[in-house]
Amino acid sequence: MEKRKAEEELDKVVELAPEVKKAATVAAAENITQAEVAWCGIRAGAYGEKGMRRQMEDETVICASLAELVPQLAPERNFALFGIFDGHGGKQVAEFVRTYLAPELASAYANDEPKQGPIADKRLMKVTEAVFQRMDSRIATELAGAYDGCTANVVLANAEKMISINLGDSMAYLCRRKDVDDQEDTLCIPLQQRQHKCWMMKEKERILRSGGAVENGRINGILEVSRAFGDLTLKKFGVLCTPEYMKFQMDREKDRFVILACDGFWNAWTAAEALEYTHSLVANEEGRAELEADSIDIRGVCKELVQHVIEEKKAQDNVSVVVLHIMPQAE
Repeated sequence: MEKRKAEEELDKVVELAPEVKKAATVAAAENITQAEVAWCGIRAGAYGEKGMRRQMEDETVICASLAELVPQLAPERNFALFGIFDGHGGKQVAEFVRTYLAPELASAYANDEPKQGPIADKRLMKVTEAVFQRMDSRIATELAGAYDGCTANVVLANAEKMISINLGDSMAYLCRRKDVDDQEDTLCIPLQQRQHKCWMMKEKERILRSGGAVENGRINGILEVSRAFGDLTLKKFGVLCTPEYMKFQMDREKDRFVILACDGFWNAWTAAEALEYTHSLVANEEGRAELEADSIDIRGVCKELVQHVIEEKKAQDNVSVVVLHIMPQAE
């Protein structure tokens, strides 16, 4: 009975309060690309360029605290949110998701009964999935006539853990030292189970069952990713807006940084190469900041990364990255 009641609660549509919508619009207009999020011990930076494409369709978001958007959110439910949204076929959907995903999640977490105390991991996943479905419904009604879509790679973080949420083919990787005393030998750890490509077996089976076809690695010859926000004309052919999740506890003695990036970034080189190059950039920036008694410029690291991928690796797509520099401790 309790389980059924909880499921029914997820189906209820809770409109964003006017003040939350206003806060979301203000935050989107500010377009924060660098922040030191002391309460969860993370320095974040974001940067992107259109590269070889005619227009920029990627969006990034840095939200230092969901509670800034919804003040009644219980402290045990608060997260910082970092995300990258890779648009395709246009940029309307990516812009919409950048503006409203964080406040929708904050509102849903705040209003999930009981409204105090932490949300269990499984419940958090269900609430998050319901928000993704609600966002897709909002896109259908509020962006009438929009045929574009976007992927999403989002990291929720507090002082102890990170939760990676993936929809589509953008990806996140963690750089972790193998040993506390070894500054150079690191592990490259994926923070998603897989990319959502239409030619992958489970994804392809679902598309075929839904009456779609996979032609030349694309759904009905159009779309490569099998899960995304938007792409409304392809939803009936098996394109889902259901994300997958991965949680990990931060080890601040070993964890160095996380990279979130669009497929235009990852397609240009291997993840191991990307993390090795980023590790050198971060180490150089840490050394510069210490020498000059200055703050660490993570956005600058992101800019160097993006320009390296475009100019040296000859990336053919928009290229956007978010780097989360994990500090020795949270305040």
